[in-house]
Amino acid sequence: MLKTAIRVLSALLALVQGWQRRRELEEQQRVADEMADDPAEWYNDHFFGLRDDKPNDADKADTDSDKR
Repeated sequence: MLKTAIRVLSALLALVQGWQRRRELEEQQRVADEMADDPAEWYNDHFFGLRDDKPNDADKADTDSDKR
């Protein structure tokens, strides 16, 4: 009984891992296709605004003056 359950769980795990691997490969292929179509556009879309983000309230340190 225990061996059967372990085999079933092993088979399910193998299915999930295969599904995840296929999803990752499809995503990598999609990105590669975008880069091949127009590398400059991909670069601009991918890196646009990373350094331009304004800090939000969560980035501020708590100080005693903020509590008054």
